[in-house]
Amino acid sequence: MELVVNHRNTTTLNSIREARISHPYNTIHTSITKQSILLFLSEVLSSIIQEEEQNQSLYTYLETALIWLDTHDENANFHLVFLLNLTRFLGFYPDTSNSDYAAFNLMEGSFTNSTYDKLILKNEKLILFKRVLGINFDALNQVFFSKKERQIVLRIIIDYFELHLEGFRKPKSLDILETVFR
Repeated sequence: MELVVNHRNTTTLNSIREARISHPYNTIHTSITKQSILLFLSEVLSSIIQEEEQNQSLYTYLETALIWLDTHDENANFHLVFLLNLTRFLGFYPDTSNSDYAAFNLMEGSFTNSTYDKLILKNEKLILFKRVLGINFDALNQVFFSKKERQIVLRIIIDYFELHLEGFRKPKSLDILETVFR
């Protein structure tokens, strides 16, 4: 959407002069699955995006991701890839340089051979987490998760967000999303 806005620094009341839809969505409004994904993601985004200054690369990512979701039906893992790739714009994308190590430290955001720390992913959780690392939307159909595995990965990503974003709130719509992907 393109907006022309009257922004006044002296008052909290701003107004929209003109609004144009740059990409009309065709399927998002008719798919309960896509609506559930977007409800969840909008709750996450409203919790983490607090800045008022322009961030063109983040905007482009969001716009591209939503257009992709609208035009594709293979979307069961969309929210996982979306959130993990969003961390690139937030400054804490996992360091994958040592991805062959035995564990992943959620606090440090990097792979490690130390498997005794508290905030460590190892064994099955590590394997599941690594499946979504480096994946883009066009490769979603190459990632297969059972419902339980998808929930585990989502909980890992939510925990990762909680560790790296001060004031991040666990989304209330998480239960809705898990119900949709049975």
